[in-house]
Amino acid sequence: MKKIIVSILLFISSVVIAQQTGNLEGTVIDAKTGDTLPGVNVILKGTYYGAATDINGKFRINNITSGNYNIAFSLIGYKTVEFTGVKIEPGKTKLIDEIGRASCRERM
Repeated sequence: MKKIIVSILLFISSVVIAQQTGNLEGTVIDAKTGDTLPGVNVILKGTYYGAATDINGKFRINNITSGNYNIAFSLIGYKTVEFTGVKIEPGKTKLIDEIGRASCRERM
């Protein structure tokens, strides 16, 4: 009986912890040409979170602790772009699409 209660408590606590994280995803596009940019570094400043865009200019960072972040996008030959105060909410995915055009939205 005690093992069942402990197992249930561990499961519940893991579900609660999992819901305290969010995700960040998007596509990086050159503002002048409209081409997607592979190999762009996406860094949440002050953390160890980061990713690089794939061949289609897309990136995704999962399990980010909820809070406000400054996000830097850098690629050799391009000016670094930084978004400040991007809010990551629990259980949601923040979409930052078309970085060169600076649009930002959320998705559940």
